[in-house]
Amino acid sequence: MCGLAGFLTPPGRWTQHEQRLVLDRMLRVLRHRGPDEEGSYLEDGVALGIRRLKIQDLVTGSQPLRNEDGSVQLILNGEIYNAPALRSELEQRGHRFATHSDAEVLSHGYEEEGTGWLYRVRGMFAFALWDHKRQKLWLGRDRFGMKPLYYAELGQTVVFASELKAILQFPGIERQLDLAALDAYLTMEFVPSPRTILSGISKLPPASWLEFRGGQRTIQQYWNWPEAREPGQGPSYPEAVHEVRARLEQAVRCHLKSDVPVGVFLSGGVDSSGLLALARRSTGASLPAFSVGFDEQSFDETRYARHMAAAAGVSHTVYTYTARDFLAQFDEVVGTLDEPFGDPSVFPTAYLAKQARASITVALSGDGGDELFFGYPTYTAHQAAEVYQRLPNWIRTRLVEPLIQKLPVSRERLSWDYQLKRFIASAGDPVEERHLTWMGAWPPSFKKTLYTEEVGAEVPTEPLWGTNGLGTGRAPNQSPLRRAQEIDLRYYLADDLLVKMDRAGMRYGLEARIPYLDQELAEYALSLPSSYHVGPTTLKRL
Repeated sequence: MCGLAGFLTPPGRWTQHEQRLVLDRMLRVLRHRGPDEEGSYLEDGVALGIRRLKIQDLVTGSQPLRNEDGSVQLILNGEIYNAPALRSELEQRGHRFATHSDAEVLSHGYEEEGTGWLYRVRGMFAFALWDHKRQKLWLGRDRFGMKPLYYAELGQTVVFASELKAILQFPGIERQLDLAALDAYLTMEFVPSPRTILSGISKLPPASWLEFRGGQRTIQQYWNWPEAREPGQGPSYPEAVHEVRARLEQAVRCHLKSDVPVGVFLSGGVDSSGLLALARRSTGASLPAFSVGFDEQSFDETRYARHMAAAAGVSHTVYTYTARDFLAQFDEVVGTLDEPFGDPSVFPTAYLAKQARASITVALSGDGGDELFFGYPTYTAHQAAEVYQRLPNWIRTRLVEPLIQKLPVSRERLSWDYQLKRFIASAGDPVEERHLTWMGAWPPSFKKTLYTEEVGAEVPTEPLWGTNGLGTGRAPNQSPLRRAQEIDLRYYLADDLLVKMDRAGMRYGLEARIPYLDQELAEYALSLPSSYHVGPTTLKRL
């Protein structure tokens, strides 16, 4: 796990010493992502730099990595889980490896198949590769966006980094607020890709690569999740249950590979509990589990976590997060985020990562399970909304809605009054719009009250789903469940949950791994009929 930074400028712009000074500034602000080691590569107009957190190949795995003649230079943040198989294949083709690093299969694979090799790589990663012979810079990101990558263009110059703060160290980068991004943030509580909060700086979308060559930019999406089958077209439900379990077991085994201590972040929910049980079975020995709890009982789930840890027979540490901890950590966490971020769970997550880092360097996390297996109450709400809209108008407007609005306010987490009021506010909207309203903060009517006249004239006036380039690229005749799931996968997962876990962990030099987003498991789960996941009254059946 690492922090990347670098740039490509016209030859002759700077001396190598000047390039070094700029790269050093960029890497300095990324030290928390890689406290163990620093590496760099410089040639006229090219700079690649990395701060490394050592996870695998602690002795010989220093980066940048190179091919046999040094014409290809690579820096990579993340892990490639099918590296052993790829390495064996490349060695049979005559490639000679200088390290035991999993990342080295990318530089040699690129020599064989160019950008097409990326489709064969399975893992979580962001990388930069410089091809000296072709004078080409190639940037790429994993399928779900588990590892971040930002970039900016200044004429013929390209700057990239793992975090936005590093790009701001480059001379000439302006700090101009992107009002369309701000408008999207106020609805979604995060800034959706490819935008950032600053004009002129972008996020590389998940499952995409970016190529700069001869002053030209090419961007391409190299993967998309499969279309779901209709019932009867694929495996039976019992067959699907068996296959999902087998693929999850295999994913957990891959994600446990490490030369440093590994543990599990245990919430007590189905997803993290499943990981703990399978990890315990795979290792055949106890591995530590870590949980965070709260004084407010409606938010606290540690009783389930304790129960699960005891059943699995593992050591279990619970940290209670308090208001004092929040205040003490506030500036540190906000400084790590770089952009507006409205998910408050980043604070206890960062606290958990900080405490656990004293014992482990890698933690398995249950993120992704709700998106793949339909775990959110909003999926049930979409089904209910279709039924609700078929009720006579007078029943909805004169009976149901007035009664719900009179419900007393509760401070409990996801209380019934909160959920019902959110439901009726948007049940009649198009699927995408109501989903954004249910998952986010403020509806468009409220946002307008926040804007001055000048700002209001500059932000988009049409629905967010169209004007900000948001979309899934899927046919609009999909079921509401599938349309909502794709929003969650493409935006909420990539730009909220995975950002939270990456920043919270890397702030303290801890690598979070996400077995549910293993490619083979995820592709299979996404291909199954919705009825395998959601019943009339149940979520996450599989």
